[in-house]
Amino acid sequence: MTRSKSRQKSKRKPEGAGPPAGKSHLLVIEHPPGAEDLARQELTTLGKGRLRLLDTSEPAETGFVYSGTPNDLRHLRLSSALYQVFPFDIPRPKALLGHEHWQRLLGEIDALRRRQPPDTFQTFRIAAAGRFSSVFQRIKETLAADTGLQYDEDEADLQLRLRPARLVQSGWELLLRLTPRPLTSRSWRVYNYPGALNGVVAAAMIELSRPWGRERVLNLMCGSGTLLIERSLRGPAGLLAGLDLSAEALAGAQQNVSAAPLRQPVQLLQADACRTPFSAGSFHTILIDPPWGNLVGEANEPEALYPALWRESDRLAAPGGQMLVITHQIKLWEQVAAQGEGWQFLASRQLFQGGLHPCIYHYRKPENS
Repeated sequence: MTRSKSRQKSKRKPEGAGPPAGKSHLLVIEHPPGAEDLARQELTTLGKGRLRLLDTSEPAETGFVYSGTPNDLRHLRLSSALYQVFPFDIPRPKALLGHEHWQRLLGEIDALRRRQPPDTFQTFRIAAAGRFSSVFQRIKETLAADTGLQYDEDEADLQLRLRPARLVQSGWELLLRLTPRPLTSRSWRVYNYPGALNGVVAAAMIELSRPWGRERVLNLMCGSGTLLIERSLRGPAGLLAGLDLSAEALAGAQQNVSAAPLRQPVQLLQADACRTPFSAGSFHTILIDPPWGNLVGEANEPEALYPALWRESDRLAAPGGQMLVITHQIKLWEQVAAQGEGWQFLASRQLFQGGLHPCIYHYRKPENS
């Protein structure tokens, strides 16, 4: 009888209610709109049950509560930045300069700096609505004086964001980026090739290809190797090959490949992407990142290049193979695809990264072709 009453008094905790067990941290990841589902899936997988997603209606960021160590998440491939969120019960930014709040802010910055090697953080930047006002000017000057950091409006090591409460009920939120560079900055990128694909966007494209262990992958017009490196870091493959007509691009790709912690070799070849030396049906996956805008050269070149890439990739793909293309020349590519033969359209998605809005197209080659 007593046990029955005990069971009646106990209340089942609603699914997803409350923070995970252990010390919890309020965090935010930024990601390109259009790839939010991929970023959240990676986050959930890496979190291993130690996190709870909060409101996911914002396409450019995701807030979550995490009971692990935030530094465990600094290797996210599909997120642009990782921030820790500190709620402040203040009515307006000026109140942040009050002694109690200011000392707390300095303490959090100091804790972040102590987790990194000395002199990792030398500059800072504040992102906020009205950041050029007299109030924020005073905040910048006081922060510079108290931390010894210099303010840099363009590229700063320590990034702070201040905004009205979004993840908590009231007040303001201070967001501190947990890494001195955004997660888009790949450590292996020792050679910056003009027009090189953003690392996060490349990782999203690889994720959409659903990599598997024995696939033979070819990257046409591989440039400085971003797609190949992201594919290798994602997992093993039967073959990873890239070709480009530019000797400069291939030299840069070799530098980046050598700097990346790859588990298997990447083959690089100087050749015309529209007339490759490979036999028909040699590859399971073909990745294409054609140049665009001023990097293409003559204005009419894409009109000849894109149809040729379509035909050559169709020749190279094995039955059941796939092609993924990322391009900013959306109208032109869709015209080519409408007139092309061989490939079956599967899906497309547009990503938004700063002022760039490329689209990834995914095709499958019929099994009986």
